[in-house]
Amino acid sequence: MSRTEKTAFSSTGKWRKLGRTVYAVVPFVVVGMLIVFSGHLIVFTMEDTFVPYEGEDVVAMLPSQTYGYNVTISYMEFPPNQAPGTLRENGSIVAQFYPIRDTVTSWTRMWLPISIRVNETAYLNRSLAGPQGILEDWSIIHIAHGTTLGIVDPEVSQGGTYRLFLQTMGSVDVQLKISWSTVVHYYKKPYFYYGVLGLVVALLYPSMFLIRQVEARQQNRRALSILHSASL
Repeated sequence: MSRTEKTAFSSTGKWRKLGRTVYAVVPFVVVGMLIVFSGHLIVFTMEDTFVPYEGEDVVAMLPSQTYGYNVTISYMEFPPNQAPGTLRENGSIVAQFYPIRDTVTSWTRMWLPISIRVNETAYLNRSLAGPQGILEDWSIIHIAHGTTLGIVDPEVSQGGTYRLFLQTMGSVDVQLKISWSTVVHYYKKPYFYYGVLGLVVALLYPSMFLIRQVEARQQNRRALSILHSASL
């Protein structure tokens, strides 16, 4: 074999070796990309925010008077000819909702922000209680004349009555405008199951590759065992 033929043969062998390497590596690169892409599909989350209810009340408070403001969150089923709404019942504002059913791909969170506006600069003592007990203990807040201040914003983790207690501090009458609303955040994962499917498909190739590797080793061992028996 001449030097030229040896060089050509060597170059061909290198290209074949490179081809085998690419053939072995590229599928794993594709699998890795598919896993990453599937993971993004699984965790991708969309959010919608809406305010189904809001309202306000005007309350006149005397010096050192304590006032309780109640908002009840009610989850209930409704007949086909009736829809949820708001009403006043036993001194409480009742905001009605359909039952919330969270799933792996969709869930809902709700907040109940309450703000107040005063006609005179005032110091107020306030606390907040919910169905599960005290949410915020008594604390003093200062509100300047003509300004609106958000004083509580609890997450509504369960249905029931949320009670805001206000106590005036000082020797002047205070007129309060109390504003409340229900802020609902709806989250959903629209591509969750596509991501799970992609992850399953991506993991099939490494599994099949390992199975082939194990089978190939077992075949080699059987062949070596046959050769060894034949040589005896």
